Amino acid sequence: MIYAIITILVIGLILFIASFFMNSRLHDLEDQVEQLSISTLQDRYIIKNKIKVLEEELLTDTMDLESLASNKGNNSNELVNNVQRMYLQGYEINQIADKTGLSKEDIQTIVQKEKDSHSLV
Repeated sequence: MIYAIITILVIGLILFIASFFMNSRLHDLEDQVEQLSISTLQDRYIIKNKIKVLEEELLTDTMDLESLASNKGNNSNELVNNVQRMYLQGYEINQIADKTGLSKEDIQTIVQKEKDSHSLV
């Protein structure tokens, strides 16, 4: 009986000591969850920074568009007057397009509108 108890205690002690040297599945799972948590936090940080950069770009683009729109309103009247004057001076549509940077269709539209309103000869 004593041999059985001693044998059981020795086996228990050996298993207890061996358990410290073995990798537990729970420890592996904890490491995996920790790595997943860290990678998720890193991804969120990267995404937040990208969103912040995009928002700043959109704000600057919006400001640029507003200033361009206000300038374009003034410039478009000058451009139409310029096209009309050049057409009256005898320039061809291709020449006007080259000098103003407008497309031929735009110039034809401007000229046609003026012809319809009898402003141009």
